[in-house]
Amino acid sequence: MSKEELRQWLAARADDRYLENVRRMGVGTREAYGVRIPVLKALAKELDRDHERALEWWQEPEHEFKLLAILPADGKGMREADMELWVRDVYGWDLVDQACGSAFVKSLR
Repeated sequence: MSKEELRQWLAARADDRYLENVRRMGVGTREAYGVRIPVLKALAKELDRDHERALEWWQEPEHEFKLLAILPADGKGMREADMELWVRDVYGWDLVDQACGSAFVKSLR
């Protein structure tokens, strides 16, 4: 899936009410569509584990791109330098939860 295809996919599933709720919970959503986590997790299951794509998507400004970099990330390909980059760029507790519970834990196996 290209970045532009993903942007279209996200825009089609945007939920303004959810986005407002996430902001109230203190998630720094800078640029976000407001796509619910279960919807993102369903897409993540369909994506191949691609470490290079994860690193590329992490650089995008949209919140959901960062989540979709984390969720299907190939922990075996994750290097300490990659983790340091992601940690430096984290701006919300949900990214911390997902990164630690998904990509970083997988790197230890």
